[in-house]
Amino acid sequence: MNTKNYKIELKKIMHEKHMNGKQLAELAEISEGEISKILTGKANPTIEVIARLVIVLKCDLSDLVKILK
Repeated sequence: MNTKNYKIELKKIMHEKHMNGKQLAELAEISEGEISKILTGKANPTIEVIARLVIVLKCDLSDLVKILK
């Protein structure tokens, strides 16, 4: 997995949605620490986290799957 690409793309989607890490964490019911680890490449999101991100970011699953390749 190319962590640099998915970090950049996830940050881009968050920016487009005018959302910061704290807001994303709250809405997705994920700890801020976990969001931080994902955004810095220190952790990879689980399928459950990906599903929550899809719902919160109102994007297609294929968008996140593509950026997580």
